[in-house]
Amino acid sequence: MALFLENVSKLLLILAIGFLIGEGKESFIILFTFCMFRLQAGGRHAKNNIGCTLSMLFIWGLSLIASRYVTIGIPALVCIFIIGIAAVLLWVPQSINIGYFTSEATAVSATIARKKVYSFLFLCCSLIVAVIFGSIRMLIVSPIILEILTLIPNHNSLERSGKIEETTC
Repeated sequence: MALFLENVSKLLLILAIGFLIGEGKESFIILFTFCMFRLQAGGRHAKNNIGCTLSMLFIWGLSLIASRYVTIGIPALVCIFIIGIAAVLLWVPQSINIGYFTSEATAVSATIARKKVYSFLFLCCSLIVAVIFGSIRMLIVSPIILEILTLIPNHNSLERSGKIEETTC
């Protein structure tokens, strides 16, 4: 419960900052996109709560800046989403202790498959929205790119080793 409250407080802080600077709707789109994808896909975690908060602020700020100064066409958008789908197939889920929360091997396989399917479906829906609504395209694409980067395995440690990880983000 404490972890849930910490994460909600981070999101509310970023949304409040977004509304204060006149970017409330944009902040909501960025956070919704990032969090929905991350919920299924997983990704690297910060070692502490401060690192997690700073990482979220970085993702939010970079996505806001990208939405103002970067434009991409449909072909580049499709390429980004193909890379995203490849990342989902190869690396989802990341940093999730499925074996810890699921007792049977078949249930673990089913959970991993479900997370891959949900991540794939989210990417497809995001692609459709980004194609239809060009004005918010980078608000959707930027956090997806940043989440894909967190999926790339860290070869220095085995994140899927089944060990229980203490993370706050």
